[in-house]
Amino acid sequence: MDAYKYYQELDARLEAIAIEDNALAMKKYMKNHFEFYGIKSEPRRAVVSAFRKEYGNIAEEELDEFARLCWDNPYRELQYACLDIIEKEKKPKAERLELYEWMILHRSWWDSVDGIAPNLMGRLFKQNPDLIKENTLRYVQSGELWLQRSALIFQLRYKTETDLPLLFNYCEMLAEHKDFFIRKSIGWGLRQAGKFYPNEVKDFVAKTELSNLSVREALKHLK
Repeated sequence: MDAYKYYQELDARLEAIAIEDNALAMKKYMKNHFEFYGIKSEPRRAVVSAFRKEYGNIAEEELDEFARLCWDNPYRELQYACLDIIEKEKKPKAERLELYEWMILHRSWWDSVDGIAPNLMGRLFKQNPDLIKENTLRYVQSGELWLQRSALIFQLRYKTETDLPLLFNYCEMLAEHKDFFIRKSIGWGLRQAGKFYPNEVKDFVAKTELSNLSVREALKHLK
């Protein structure tokens, strides 16, 4: 099945279980940035699971086109379902990074970026560590809010493999950023690292001038 037919069938299945009352509430929660079918996470994942059992995973050579079709759809559930499906690609080629960056920069909001950066981008970087420094430094220096947030949170799943010097460096570089989403992600990245490196994170926060929001988030579970 080609990308367009795969996309069409997925969209039809989601539209078939749309709930208008949910849609209104979900649209409001997302500050009216997107349209919604009104499908919550659990039933959406059930639809995707049944869909994949019937049609299988999207072919590797069709994945880029499929993602772009989903991203052009006005209904946000298509982007969520797309991420559900793309996450099944366990060993993406390094070239897939270009698609992830495109997805981060289009129809951008915290919900999509927070799925792409740690789950897709983070996995690709872990499998291709030589790509990390060049690209994530480019994100920090880009001036693009959502790429900068991605550089701060792509290591959220790394646990004891977190590159602390890299994280600390990016936190320092973006410490004076005025945007809520950057300040929040500084704290989030540090808080997650603090689960495995509590003393190092506490020392960093103590000696670094961070926003109150970043500090509060970073130390939320540290005494």
